[in-house]
Amino acid sequence: MADLSNLHVLVTRPQHMLPSLQQLITAAGGTSFGFPAIEIVALPAEQIAEQFDQLDGVTMAIFLSANAVRFSAEHLPALLAAGVQFAAIGEATARALSEHNVVDVLVAPAPQTTESLLTLPALQNVSGKKILIVSGVEGRRLIYNALQTRGAVLSKIAVYCRQCPTANIQPLLDEWQSKPFDLMLVTSGQGLENMLHLLKAQTSRLQQLPLVVMSERIAQLATDFGFKVPSTVVRTASDIGIITALQHWKDTNKQ
Repeated sequence: MADLSNLHVLVTRPQHMLPSLQQLITAAGGTSFGFPAIEIVALPAEQIAEQFDQLDGVTMAIFLSANAVRFSAEHLPALLAAGVQFAAIGEATARALSEHNVVDVLVAPAPQTTESLLTLPALQNVSGKKILIVSGVEGRRLIYNALQTRGAVLSKIAVYCRQCPTANIQPLLDEWQSKPFDLMLVTSGQGLENMLHLLKAQTSRLQQLPLVVMSERIAQLATDFGFKVPSTVVRTASDIGIITALQHWKDTNKQ
């Protein structure tokens, strides 16, 4: 069992994804403060439905986030009925699919990134195959470009967008003053950019915080943005994977 006692974490993931992780941190003896740096907003249901209705002959559907599953849930039964093979970028996305009775899911191997997803055997010889990619509006084009190069016939449906929230930062500043954060959890590059935007007056202080991030790409982005301490990268894209990374940081840095 993890021991996160004496660890205070600033968690910046979206609001609806905060409780499950904060409960795990608390159960492991740590404390956390939730400050969503990204707002996840569903696109109009009619727009999403129209795109799904236009699909024809898709043999595989790739979901790039749990939110992609969340906002396309009502269309999953039709894909199941059509015998479509499902693939997920990580365990959290696969778990979201399982909650909608989709249990036969190909999951990207560790570290569960777009790059590792592309190593799946089922995505190697895809010339002529019709593949659907479900993601947010701002999703990376790496997987689309790679599969297109391999000859796949691609459809992409965006079901949500990410926005910078309108946030009152005073509660965060008060918490930081009364109980300094040991580190900050960042789950996306856009979330990191938003934190720098929302806390403009605190940039130098923010850049001193150690980070736990979800990928090497975000770790590099943090370095590019002037963060001083090398980031700890989560190796498995799930709440448990995050807890493991927090434990590793504590064991390495906190006596």
